[in-house]
Amino acid sequence: MKPCASVRRYAFDRRSLEQQLRTFAVQQAECSDPKDRAMIEETIHSWFGDVEVCNRQIRETIGDKVMASLGPARHYPTRMLVPILLSHVFTNVDYMAGSWYDDGTGWKLAGPLVGFGTWVMLMVPLSFRLCHCFVDRRRTRFRDSLLNCALAMLVTIGWLGGWYVNYFFVGFEMLPPWLSIPVLATQFLLLGLLQRASCRCRCRARSE
Repeated sequence: MKPCASVRRYAFDRRSLEQQLRTFAVQQAECSDPKDRAMIEETIHSWFGDVEVCNRQIRETIGDKVMASLGPARHYPTRMLVPILLSHVFTNVDYMAGSWYDDGTGWKLAGPLVGFGTWVMLMVPLSFRLCHCFVDRRRTRFRDSLLNCALAMLVTIGWLGGWYVNYFFVGFEMLPPWLSIPVLATQFLLLGLLQRASCRCRCRARSE
């Protein structure tokens, strides 16, 4: 439930950030001390000449760059998948070291490590896309709980399916090699298709 809720939270936060950037206005800023407001307005006039020029700069130029760095609304940034993958890698490397020490069969965990690691990275952006479909602007605590339960059921089915295929069929050679390779290749292909927006964001940032 917590991963599903956090993924949905990212979708809402991203939508909220975009709305704040598109409707930004210096006049709406809250200052605890009136002197701060006067100093800010004076600085803005010295830099931009007019408050509205500053507002347009933040709404358009800065807002566009911030949202472009995150990618499209249905995209989950690839860099946020790295910590998830690392936790999986460290766990399996520990098992591999133990198996090598005991009976020299640690290499057999390489298949599950690659296969399930790819599936882990694949399920998060898939869950996020599902989460985007579940976004409800008329949200309440009860509706959020129902949506989180529904999303958790879908994600759990995917996780169990991926675990079973990658650990048993691929990792323990219940599938012949000629069939295991297409399974892994399909997962890499789907991951590349889902995360191609991250490559576009990096290329756009370099060109600018």
